Amino acid sequence: MHRLTATLAATAALVTAFVASPPAATAAPSDPPARGVVVAHGGLIGHLRPSVHAPANYTFPNGSKVTLSCKVSGTVVDGNARWYLVVAEGDANWVSARYVSNVGPAPDPCDPSDGTFAAKATAKLTKRVGPTTADASAGSYAKGQKLRVQCFTDSGQKWYLTDGGRWVRAAYVSTSSKVRYCTNYS
Repeated sequence: MHRLTATLAATAALVTAFVASPPAATAAPSDPPARGVVVAHGGLIGHLRPSVHAPANYTFPNGSKVTLSCKVSGTVVDGNARWYLVVAEGDANWVSARYVSNVGPAPDPCDPSDGTFAAKATAKLTKRVGPTTADASAGSYAKGQKLRVQCFTDSGQKWYLTDGGRWVRAAYVSTSSKVRYCTNYS
């Protein structure tokens, strides 16, 4: 028992010294991550894409504190089209902002629009309010029409988020370069 107590004390001292010691290199200050609290009785379902029609991936209990990686437009839920990317249990989950109360500043947009990629529709292409064919149509692009995309999401079908906040099937789009996943990280 004495050996366990001594080991725990030594570990605590080591952790304290590590945390208290200054970093070896000076890092640029960064904004604190955006946070929120789930306000959904019965819990909030995390989806594989920002759409109520996308497969469910995880359920956040009511009152859960979550880190909000970034935000995009998706399926409208009770008048709110905003969706947040939350990482939980090692998976990316999209949750409707309708059921998240922000604590502090809101998250930045996923891949800001200044990081768009040139693209072209390879067939007549339907714009959607969320990244599934079950989401409402919001116009279309003609075959050969140029557009700009910001990022993609994928859970069996790859979808691009356009700079206009709409979603299009990646299978019918050619891009100027490799498009990144919809997160704040490149």
